[in-house]
Amino acid sequence: MMFNDDDAPEATFPLLGLPDQVIRDVIDCMDPREVIGFSLISNKTALLVQSVNNTSLPPDVEVTSTVEVSVQNSYDIHGLYYFRFYDSEQLPFGGTSTQPLKELYPPGYVRVYWNANELGKFEKKEFTLRNWMDHISKIFNQPKINSLEYKPKVFSAQSVKETFPEFDEFVMLCCAEEYERMMKIFNYSKSIQVVGGRSYLNKESEAIPKVFIQNWERAETEIHLKISLDDLLICNAQSLTISELYVTNKGLNTFLKCWMKGACPNLKHAKLRAFTDKKLDLDIVWKGIKRQNAPENRTNWCRTCKYWDFMAFDGGVNIKRNDGTVATILIEVIHPYEGCFLKMFVQH
Repeated sequence: MMFNDDDAPEATFPLLGLPDQVIRDVIDCMDPREVIGFSLISNKTALLVQSVNNTSLPPDVEVTSTVEVSVQNSYDIHGLYYFRFYDSEQLPFGGTSTQPLKELYPPGYVRVYWNANELGKFEKKEFTLRNWMDHISKIFNQPKINSLEYKPKVFSAQSVKETFPEFDEFVMLCCAEEYERMMKIFNYSKSIQVVGGRSYLNKESEAIPKVFIQNWERAETEIHLKISLDDLLICNAQSLTISELYVTNKGLNTFLKCWMKGACPNLKHAKLRAFTDKKLDLDIVWKGIKRQNAPENRTNWCRTCKYWDFMAFDGGVNIKRNDGTVATILIEVIHPYEGCFLKMFVQH
């Protein structure tokens, strides 16, 4: 399927001769395949699709041997589009290229999927990848990119940086060598998500302190990535999500007491999935910590933190830092032998 700009598309596409509002009504009746195809006829049709206000959440981008862009409609959690570029470069799972890394050249076409169903192959031979991203941004009314995950398999980091000069969150494998290399290039990201990988397990402990000591707006570690109390205490992020914190009952007590003495000074919001070595003992966790019950009818959330709704909670108890700053803590017991969720909101 091939769509090219035309100086006078109305001559070959009668629909464009109708009033704009009538065209918008027709677009509303189109299925996802028709919408994408219609938007690629000309700049005018792209603007008409944009005017329907079909907004999306900021997309996620993954650059490996191919480039995949996932876009989710903001009004429909099941309306998920995938745009896949560079099929011809795709390597087998776990495969590596023996060729030098190359620039992100004009891909020529994109394969589009909607909820895992392929909509088709759409060609725009003159489009660079940047042009494609601008087009996706236009028709979904979403100028921002949520996250970028980059693995140096086929394409050079510099060309990726030039194509994606702005995004909110960088996703990287937890490896000290990888972190150092990526941060020299993608040092403009405000947030980071660190994921584990089997081949990097022996190097994970080296990378986490390097990540946590930076002043991120948001830092997140995924499952299968074990975080220690020492890692937690040096964290300078404003918003923190940890999927696997391995700590003792006394360690949780130490974290709260250290925060009261000034540790983690930038922290505004945290959600920690803590695994204790023994049965969770709240008497030990709260030992020596003065606290007061927080209002049950007040939702604790940070207005400046991303995903605040995911981390928000009601109730809890208040503790106070030496400088007078108050934090609300909620400990949700999952199972006495399976640890807890520790949620924290620092009142600024």
